[in-house]
Amino acid sequence: MNQECRDQSVRLKYATPDQAWLIATNSGESQGARMEALLILLRHRDPRIPELQLQLLDDADQQIWKSVDHTYNADRPEIRSALHQRLRDSDVETAVHAGMILARFNDQSIIPVFEAWLHDPERERRTAALAVLGHFKSPITTSLLTALWTDGWGDEENRLDLATKLTEAGHLAAREHVTSVAMAATGCWSVACATVVYFVDPRTGLKLMLHVLDSGDLEAKQGMVGQASSLFGRMPHAYTYDGLVEARQRVEQELASLDDSTGRPTVSKELEIQLAGNKEE
Repeated sequence: MNQECRDQSVRLKYATPDQAWLIATNSGESQGARMEALLILLRHRDPRIPELQLQLLDDADQQIWKSVDHTYNADRPEIRSALHQRLRDSDVETAVHAGMILARFNDQSIIPVFEAWLHDPERERRTAALAVLGHFKSPITTSLLTALWTDGWGDEENRLDLATKLTEAGHLAAREHVTSVAMAATGCWSVACATVVYFVDPRTGLKLMLHVLDSGDLEAKQGMVGQASSLFGRMPHAYTYDGLVEARQRVEQELASLDDSTGRPTVSKELEIQLAGNKEE
């Protein structure tokens, strides 16, 4: 698929919006060609995009409308109506994608749908529900997720996912849990948790990243190298032994560049002692 995308990018390099429209709406074209044509229309901010999005919702190839970034979807009654229909789709990915777009529209009528999913026996649906509800960033959904945390909802993985969502919303107990997972420096979840803390408290998050790079298991270290490359700029040696050293340098540079006068939260004394103790060991 990647090779086809590159080939289609070359093929359509000089395509006009009208030419791109013909390709994007032609079911006889390959998926790669139609997606590339759609990107051309988006880059040109073509006024026909809402019409095209509505057409694609009924297209035989459902992956094409899902390829459109949520932010490009126009909030129109006919599009909302079509997306609401997709919420009842048996395919979880389709329903969730529709839910994410409607959440961006702040369509709170869908909250009960995904609240019910939170109690589904299948983890896939519970995880998907958290993703959609967390996308709202509203007091209603924050209260709902806080109640879940208090009630001990979900298995270990669900609760960790919930904790990351609540950390972003400023929930202190959830943040303590997320921080403890990052401190454990085991597996990919430690990388995700250190990153979540970084986005709400850069200084503490960066110190946790250094801790994972220094003390993590192989999976955690590899994951953090990749994350550092993603967050702080591409690293030439990210996938070699030197990647670990390079990632540490990048994180230290970010930490040094933080200005205490910004009013950002600083590392708690208790966590500072923990990190220092681990470093000495």
